[in-house]
Amino acid sequence: MADQYLTIPNILSLLRILLLIPILFCFYSQHILCTLGLFLASAVTDILDGIIARRWRMESRLGRIFDPLADKVTFVTLIVLFGWHVLWRRWLFALVAAECILLLMGAYTYLNSHAERWFKLGANSLGKAKACCETVLVISLITWHFFAFPNLFYLQVMLSTSITFAYASIVTHIRLTPLT
Repeated sequence: MADQYLTIPNILSLLRILLLIPILFCFYSQHILCTLGLFLASAVTDILDGIIARRWRMESRLGRIFDPLADKVTFVTLIVLFGWHVLWRRWLFALVAAECILLLMGAYTYLNSHAERWFKLGANSLGKAKACCETVLVISLITWHFFAFPNLFYLQVMLSTSITFAYASIVTHIRLTPLT
């Protein structure tokens, strides 16, 4: 893995964070199609950065923490802001806590070379399932605000599923027996 900072995948991760500003502007300006389009563009950058990093060997140490950071900042910001008056706040806090734990694990591993003995970071199927649930939840929250559809029960189920995948992902990142 190269120690490069300015790579296309890292630029796409930065773009994902920067897209939050126009997404929020469009949402609060009541432009649903613009909000959905920008959010979907953000989701596409998430897919593309991983594909590009692997296919063209542009993986970097920074990218291993920056890509998940961009995901967590994007999803947490949008789910909390769009769901604050709709979703159960205790569950929102549970999701934020799980995302913070995952970020701290990643940051600790990035900063401490011996941490990989205890944590195995990187994409896994539970994390990808969580990202899919969170994507559907954000799209559902956007449409709920404009059309009052889908119903609140569906939104709570999506949030609880995201939380379940987040905590399960945390468990899979912890090595029960450290590497020697």
